[in-house]
Amino acid sequence: MGEATHLHCLSEKVEQYSDWKHTVARDIKAYRNWLIQHGLGSEDIIKRLNASVHSLSTDQLSIAFVGEFSRGKTELINALLFADFNRRILPSQAGRTTMCPTALFFEKTDPRNYIRLLPIETRKSDVAMVDLVKRGEQWSEFAIDTSQPEQMNLLLQYVAETKSVSSEEAQSLGFEQDMLDADETCEGYYFVPKWRHAEISLDSPLLRQGLRILDTPGLNALGSEPELSIGMIPKAHAVLYMLSADTGVTASDMTSWHNYVNVEGADHRAGRFAVLNKVDILWDDLQGDTYSVANIERMRRDTAKKLNMSLEDVLPLSAKQAMHAQAKHDDDLLRKSALPKLEALISERILQHKEGLINEMFLDDVMSLLMSSEKVLTHRLRKLKTECLQLGENVVDSEALKALANKTQQDQERYHKKLVALKSSHRLTESQGEILKELVSLNDFKALENKTRTQLEHAWSTFAMSNLMANFFVQLEQQLDALYLETKMADKMVEMIYKRFRAEESVDHLSAKPFDMHKQRKQLNDLNRQLKRFRRHPKTLITEQTILIKRFFTTFVAEARLLMEAIYDEANRWSDGALMPIIQFTREQKKTLEEQTLELKEMAGVCRDQREQREALQALMHKLQEQRNKASAIRQHLAQMPELAANFTG
Repeated sequence: MGEATHLHCLSEKVEQYSDWKHTVARDIKAYRNWLIQHGLGSEDIIKRLNASVHSLSTDQLSIAFVGEFSRGKTELINALLFADFNRRILPSQAGRTTMCPTALFFEKTDPRNYIRLLPIETRKSDVAMVDLVKRGEQWSEFAIDTSQPEQMNLLLQYVAETKSVSSEEAQSLGFEQDMLDADETCEGYYFVPKWRHAEISLDSPLLRQGLRILDTPGLNALGSEPELSIGMIPKAHAVLYMLSADTGVTASDMTSWHNYVNVEGADHRAGRFAVLNKVDILWDDLQGDTYSVANIERMRRDTAKKLNMSLEDVLPLSAKQAMHAQAKHDDDLLRKSALPKLEALISERILQHKEGLINEMFLDDVMSLLMSSEKVLTHRLRKLKTECLQLGENVVDSEALKALANKTQQDQERYHKKLVALKSSHRLTESQGEILKELVSLNDFKALENKTRTQLEHAWSTFAMSNLMANFFVQLEQQLDALYLETKMADKMVEMIYKRFRAEESVDHLSAKPFDMHKQRKQLNDLNRQLKRFRRHPKTLITEQTILIKRFFTTFVAEARLLMEAIYDEANRWSDGALMPIIQFTREQKKTLEEQTLELKEMAGVCRDQREQREALQALMHKLQEQRNKASAIRQHLAQMPELAANFTG
């Protein structure tokens, strides 16, 4: 496949990825329905499977475009998303274009095309960005007609809008004066973004399949809108860090790379990639392609070295020429622009990492449960066949069937007792879960938040305020230290239960899933590091007290609250699901044996000849075989999902 042809395949690859997720969700629903049909699904397990299906249907692949202004971020997004319009849809002329963080996606639950804009004045409120995003009353919304490119282009120009305000107003909005452009028509006035945040929902091929793009303003906005650098960028699955090929990595590029992208707690599991844009500046018609390629390769190696990344993660590209090539249908120019290589990177590497994340989040648990269901039925079928063989050519009369029913009932009673014992153990894990949740109580967090706010409002110096901010995180760390010790004991207790169960039932595939807050702990540590930079920044020393307090709570405290909520949710998950696999295994054994006992007793009580009795017994085994085959088919299909994903990303 040629590189030019690759351009038209990205949408197909993303669509295949979306279809793959739908297939995974369908298999999970098939297993859920199978459990319900046979009366094997408890409320907890059905709830968990439904949550998995919902998460898969709403899952998005988020890619953040980050860099200094005029690096071509928006132009590249135009080339990726809007080539079919043969024009630039997002504003990407020379100079500063995107003035506010802009998220592009498709809202499946509300399939309208629209742009929502959050006024810059909301920065004066005490409400965190994450809460404002959930609310609708302060947003301005405009419908987009994708059949009218001119109207669409005019509406999307909103993301580049600015307004002139006094230096005092700019300061009250949290902007640093030396980072703003002066309004030369009015002394003492400066241009600030008109909007704080933009959300654009468009029914385009890539966005429809779950791709979510975050277009960020330049470094000035990163510093002025902390929620962007602290909340939005770190949560992206992948980051494309935009650089200019003619300058390479500048000092300011290095600063923003280390402060906002290459941070320890970021969730960039699908990768961080550097894009050397504007390579067309290095094209030299006089000295030829060989010279140009060598020059570009030199810039790639220098960029990889400075950013301490693999050479294959540095991609030279010309977004401008990619736009021209698509408008002119010029395959040679498109290939030279290297846009197909970026699309290949998205389809072959970023999607593959996201697929692995889905395996980790959903497939592993479901596969374990399916394996249990299959083992239960296999075990029972084998035992029933063995008992039938022992009957041999003997007469299969009512007495023989009654004896078989009694043996089956004894097995069922054994599992009933085991289930009662496990329910007792489950109450123990629930009690332990309450202890864990108490250690990260959201009420305690709110109390600490209120206490810190009061102390900050009464602080007499910036130094005292800095110490109070630091102490807020010290107390959170102490809570998590106590939680960590408690989780180790909880996990050890659960593992002992599993170890005993595996020995009794000979089921090696069942294992406990430990309490995991590693990701949130790393993110909290990184948040604390960013707070240290904020506290030590010279501008912090001269910032007005109320503005300083507001910024601390709407950024650092708001983000810490999200992390603590995630840990609290994990405590809930652990409490509800710590013993779920072995409880489900035991419940399925008990239910299957109950049904067989009733059917055997019914056969024994009906007057039939020997042939009919034996046929009825064979029908019972056939029914078990069908149930097992269905569970096996679902499991085997799910087991093929990683291989299928590798095929479409390869």
